[in-house]
Amino acid sequence: MRILQEVGMKVLVDESVSLRNVTFSALYFLIPNIIAWAVSDYVSVQRPYVNIDYAYPAILLVLGYCKTSVILFFSVFLIDLFAIIGQVFVFFRISDIFIWMSFLPSAPFVYKVIVFLGSLLVLILAFLSIFFGKRSHKLFVLVVANCLIFMNLYAVLLVASPEKRIMHWRMDSDIYLYSQADFFIRYRFTRFFDMVRGDGQIFDEYTDDALSDRVYQAIDEGVLSDKILFIVAESWGATKNPFINKDVISSIEQLQSRSVEMGSFRFASSATVAGEFRELCGLKPLHYNFKKIEEGLDDCLPSKLNQLGYRTKSLHGAVSSMYDRRHWYPRVGFDASLFFNSQVWSRRCYSWPGVCDRDFLPIVEDFFRSDNKGFLYWLTLNSHSIYDLRDLHVDTFDCVLYGIPSGIETCRNLKLHKQFFDNLSELLDREDMHEVEVYVVSDHHPIIFDREEFDNYFERDVIPWIRISKKDSSTVGAYTSMLN
Repeated sequence: MRILQEVGMKVLVDESVSLRNVTFSALYFLIPNIIAWAVSDYVSVQRPYVNIDYAYPAILLVLGYCKTSVILFFSVFLIDLFAIIGQVFVFFRISDIFIWMSFLPSAPFVYKVIVFLGSLLVLILAFLSIFFGKRSHKLFVLVVANCLIFMNLYAVLLVASPEKRIMHWRMDSDIYLYSQADFFIRYRFTRFFDMVRGDGQIFDEYTDDALSDRVYQAIDEGVLSDKILFIVAESWGATKNPFINKDVISSIEQLQSRSVEMGSFRFASSATVAGEFRELCGLKPLHYNFKKIEEGLDDCLPSKLNQLGYRTKSLHGAVSSMYDRRHWYPRVGFDASLFFNSQVWSRRCYSWPGVCDRDFLPIVEDFFRSDNKGFLYWLTLNSHSIYDLRDLHVDTFDCVLYGIPSGIETCRNLKLHKQFFDNLSELLDREDMHEVEVYVVSDHHPIIFDREEFDNYFERDVIPWIRISKKDSSTVGAYTSMLN
């Protein structure tokens, strides 16, 4: 009742309508929505054109609760950004953000700039919310805010089901008015709470293409190699010009003792861990909290190979807490795992802070030096977005040759992948590696923030793979087109 009385008094004493105060009222709603929508458009994810959450701090400001309004406005804008960023870099718990922030001092310069500008932007918007709010026409603000809220309720309850609008963690493209806070909470946390209670489904069966299908086929046919190196290559893309990727892996093709088979298949997720479960277990994760998984992983590839007498080990250069890998790697059948935090490393790399992939090369060679059967799984790291050239030590890819401007994300991505395959070819040419069969597949298409740039050079939702095997004296190396 007291709030209603305050509303009445505020409206009754409000100044007369003028173009100036109506403009300020409109700007209060428009500026944060325009900025957040521009961010979402730049990173090629969806966001409602109007986020109705900004109506709530507006109402509080009209009622005179200035400090509370600023805090709520600050929170709403952060949630708006998290809902956008979470569709690009799929994190699940807020705690992961703090893990990433701990690496900020050694992060790429552009990440530091983004964090600084983002923080500055939030402070400026908080100030502008007060500036515009105090100069707004209060009745106009109340009417607009309540209209937005009721329009959203109408859309949610009567027009379209959430399942039609949003699929798990990504938003569909036809939403004009919605609450980003509702999206963030409903689709980023609800499944987590389901799992804590023991409810909800963790995985769906993955039924589409995977490179590991060839490993299973070799098991069934009794022709599986005793030594297998299976690599999931971070952000390796299927280029529209097939000669570009032919150049990227050219050092592999030049190995005289190897036959190389190459291809591609469709895969829509942009989450690395989804690519891992695709290959290791034939599963599709429905959320990204794997800490409490106890069942459903017995049929994963490492477990099957364990049963066949293979030693199994995993390598990954990031910290073990990311995507709970320290918990689920042993459960899918890995006897041992090596992460960034497993030991002290002499140096670190930057595209995503962690171990330099080239520092794993002697570890890979040492693993296969044994005569025992072994399966080594390697999830690479240094070709992670945003493709920091501090991780490039030998530059052997000429972007200009293919009409790619030097310095853009695509060029940096290709240079880092060329370096990786050059290093891999040198490794495979060593005596202890001659009997090792190698599978390399991308986790997902590259994350390129400029949508037009991506579409110029890469196939969307298509990922490449290669299989490198010992060449029989009676055969010639096989090569199939990237555009299978």
